[in-house]
Amino acid sequence: MRLEDKVRSWYPDLLDATFLTTDSWVLDSGCGFGLISNQTKFVELRSDKGDMFTFADGSKHSSTHIGTVKLYFQGPQGIRPFLFENIALVPHAKSNILSEFWLKSEGYQIITLRLGKFQFVFYDNKLVFLPKAINGAYYLQNKNVNERQQFCNAVKLKPWKPLTITDNGRLEQTLQEWHVNRCAGAICAQYLTGTGQLILPPKCSRHVLGNALG
Repeated sequence: MRLEDKVRSWYPDLLDATFLTTDSWVLDSGCGFGLISNQTKFVELRSDKGDMFTFADGSKHSSTHIGTVKLYFQGPQGIRPFLFENIALVPHAKSNILSEFWLKSEGYQIITLRLGKFQFVFYDNKLVFLPKAINGAYYLQNKNVNERQQFCNAVKLKPWKPLTITDNGRLEQTLQEWHVNRCAGAICAQYLTGTGQLILPPKCSRHVLGNALG
């Protein structure tokens, strides 16, 4: 079974939702800074010299401040807060952007599936969120207060049951075979029994992983 299918079977809500709002964020591989036009998302803000940003429609807008934003993304462990530094405040920006360069420099690992429908973002070897491909770009949806409250209420009413595996021996054997057959020194993503987390072993090669998944 492909990794995408495994994740879909465990966390269908992470892969199937495709709606976008004004609080969606696009992952950009060519931008050294993230940016946003909404000052209320910042938890720390300071004046900036005014960098110029060129957008896809050809328009150019400059930043006025730079700082740290707090966003809420949904991942395997539910909706969690994330702090992102070096985000530029660009008052007339038409998109919210997270820089792949900055994420990688801060220890995030970004893996694009071969079919290009999703990206898996790991931090500290754990899967933390999944950007989705929509209209040729990868998006993350920031969850607002109402969405976070709805999520909490749903969990209270019907708590998630832990994943039950009836044959642990067979699972361990399968993972060992996967390691030997698919990796030759670089494994794809493994699932740790009972933890509810996808784990990326430290010894893996990100370059090999990018070709192996999908």
